[in-house]
Amino acid sequence: MRTICPLRPSHGSCHGVSLIELLIGVAVATILMLQSLPFLRQSIDERAVLVQAEALRSDLRLARAQAMRRDAEVTVCPLFAGASAERPVCAEDAKDWSAGWVVFVDHAQRGTLEAGEPVLLVRQGSPQLGRVTSTIEAMTYLAIGVSSSASARFTVLPPGTPIEGVSHPLQVLVCVNKPGRPRLVAGPAC
Repeated sequence: MRTICPLRPSHGSCHGVSLIELLIGVAVATILMLQSLPFLRQSIDERAVLVQAEALRSDLRLARAQAMRRDAEVTVCPLFAGASAERPVCAEDAKDWSAGWVVFVDHAQRGTLEAGEPVLLVRQGSPQLGRVTSTIEAMTYLAIGVSSSASARFTVLPPGTPIEGVSHPLQVLVCVNKPGRPRLVAGPAC
C-alpha cells in the first residue's frame, strides 16, 4: 500500500508511483486518446473547410470592391497547378480551384491573366485546406460591382475528399448571386 507524502516531509522518505501504476495510467491515457481521434480529425477537417471558404469569400469581396474602386473589370480565376505566386497563370477550362486562385485587373476583358495586367492577389491552395470546385471557370466583376456571369457556386470539401459528384456533410458552399455578393452556406444547396 502506498502512503501519501506531505508537501514537505519532515522525516522519512516518500516513494513515488510504482511501475505498474505508471503503466496503467499510460494505458488509460492511450485508450482515451484513441477514442477521441475521430472527433479530432472531424474538428480539423471542419476548421480547414471553413478557413478555405472564408478565404475565398474574402477574396471575392476584394475583387468586387477593387472593380468599383478602380472603375475596371476585375477577374478571379483558378490558379494553374504548379504556377508560382511570382508568376501566376490562370488554369484554362478548369472548374477545380484547389490549386488556388488569382485576383487581377482584367484590362483586356478576356477573363484570363495576360502580360502587364496588375495582379492584386494570389492565393495558393494547400492539400491541408481541402478541395474547391466551382460551377464557373472564372468570376469577373464589372466596374459597377456586379458579376458579368450568372450566379456561381463554389464547393469547399474536406482534405482528401474526391471531387467527382460527392456531397460531404462537412462541405461549405460559397454562393455568389448575380449582383456578385458572396455568402457562406453550410449544406448541399445555395
